[in-house]
Amino acid sequence: MTQSSRAHWLPGLLLAMALATAALVLGEFPFIRDTLHLGALLLVILLGMALASLAILPDLVVPGIRMAQRPVLRWAVAGLGFRLSLGEVLQIGGRGLAVVVVSAFGSLAFGWWIARRLGVPEKLGILLGVGTAICGASAIVAADTVVQAEKRETAVALGVITLFGTAGIILYPWIGRMLGLGDQVFGIWDGASLHETAQVVA
Repeated sequence: MTQSSRAHWLPGLLLAMALATAALVLGEFPFIRDTLHLGALLLVILLGMALASLAILPDLVVPGIRMAQRPVLRWAVAGLGFRLSLGEVLQIGGRGLAVVVVSAFGSLAFGWWIARRLGVPEKLGILLGVGTAICGASAIVAADTVVQAEKRETAVALGVITLFGTAGIILYPWIGRMLGLGDQVFGIWDGASLHETAQVVA
């Protein structure tokens, strides 16, 4: 990487880092963390959307933002795997792994099928399916680097996933009590079907 190319990307990367830092700080506020249950990832997406909507970004930052959207984001998603060791995976047990695999593939397949039945645009349907099956907003953002959906479709997918996840925080405990689910069964159901870790913990 030459010095000129680094200088070319630097302003946009610094802007992305500033937004990420702001999201991490905001995510530690008790109201945001404990009441709204918003993680840093979703916060930085919202901050970026707000900045793009309220301000005209100078051309100077565009190359760095594109760099952050593609190679940097892909490495960051890969880095998520380092948070989980093989030992932790094995501790889940065969049944737990089966629930994860079946629910993920089932959600993807059902999402693809229902999107086609309802006439949802293909790329939007893929983003919704991935967000539902895997890990919400982070999966949508990562998948969008491959799918290359329209900005509006990505925003809709993020909004829908966030809305349903937030509704799940409120409704799941009530449904669990109505069905008389034990702590372990409720935890498996909750963890397998809600999108964000923060929502599951809540």
